[in-house]
Amino acid sequence: MSGSAKLYQKFFAVQQQLKPLEKSGKNDFHKYSYTTASDVLEPVREACNANGLILYASVTDSRVDRGQAWVNVKLTCADPETGESIECHAAGYAEDWSYKDNKPTGDKAVYKAETGAIKYAVRLMFCLPSEDDPEKSQNKLYAISDRSNNGVISQAQRKRLFALIQQAGLGNDEAKRLLSSWGYSSSAEIKRPDYDAICNAVIAVKQ
Repeated sequence: MSGSAKLYQKFFAVQQQLKPLEKSGKNDFHKYSYTTASDVLEPVREACNANGLILYASVTDSRVDRGQAWVNVKLTCADPETGESIECHAAGYAEDWSYKDNKPTGDKAVYKAETGAIKYAVRLMFCLPSEDDPEKSQNKLYAISDRSNNGVISQAQRKRLFALIQQAGLGNDEAKRLLSSWGYSSSAEIKRPDYDAICNAVIAVKQ
């Protein structure tokens, strides 16, 4: 990190201008909202530009292995007037599997890892609240564990079901109607004894 009082004044102005991030991304099947890359980057970039700063990211290191990707990203906030800058580094990880064949594909893993790392770097640099902080993530893990103990399918099983639904060409409304026929309004409610039968029903649609 390097910079003068002038750069820090501009940086402070950006932080004052920023508001809590909105979550415009929707997963209708699993019923949750999330912050997209645009949700994170657009307001920060606009605030930087409005205060005479530029923001850019670069990948400093990356590795792909069997459908898994690891990347390191450097985010730079620079003052074109003085040439000074502030940097932040963040790591990202993602995996991409074919749930049908149970094989790694990896075609989207690097992109997902880069996007996640850049979003994390922006939040770190500007001290923006994140839904992905360790305590909340740990609470989510406990919640998933509790649901599993109560007979609800795991997150991995939900992902496989979602992949099967996509392969069968079912839209959100069709998938919801299929779940409704089993008495469920969300995949998060599916009981383990019903899981295989629902998966077979989805596969039958494709056939």
